[in-house]
Amino acid sequence: MIPDRISSLCLTSTAPRLVNTIGFIENLRNRVNLFIPRPLDQQVANVERNLYSIDWLKKPDELEYTVKPFPTNADRFAAAEISKRLDPNLYGKKGFMAQALAAGWHAKSAEQLKKLGDDVGRGRICVIHGTNDRMITFPHAEILLSELGGEESGVTKWFLEGQGHVIPIEMRNAFHNKVVEMVEKGRKLNA
Repeated sequence: MIPDRISSLCLTSTAPRLVNTIGFIENLRNRVNLFIPRPLDQQVANVERNLYSIDWLKKPDELEYTVKPFPTNADRFAAAEISKRLDPNLYGKKGFMAQALAAGWHAKSAEQLKKLGDDVGRGRICVIHGTNDRMITFPHAEILLSELGGEESGVTKWFLEGQGHVIPIEMRNAFHNKVVEMVEKGRKLNA
């Protein structure tokens, strides 16, 4: 709504609109499985698999902690997810449904993305995506980049081989540095 006030824009693990990139049957199964109640341990394992890369899950926990670190990142994720799911104020049906609706029905056309690129300025935009993202599959990033005008138009591309959906958590320092880089780029373009 206010593209002239955007200094830099990092579009991370997102899509212009959802398209079926995995085949009709698998796509249908994945969508239906979102709404079938499962035991908590199975829910956590499914979310873990869909969000994170296997390599990161196996690594020792290096995030901030108040008492002591968890043995692995998978342990940290499981504890946080279980805590969230057991608190009805944090993980209610309304919130889940709202997130599912927002994810499934948001859509920007190629024309809208071209206008976004024109209005914001392609040199201010970065598309960040992991090639192993199971939540929003990698072809979505390629569509987003292309419809914004591609690298040749000035859009920054940061596609990460083997990464999953949550790059800001798995690659905290590198992600932080990329955001700082884009903020600095925006400042220079503003000058």
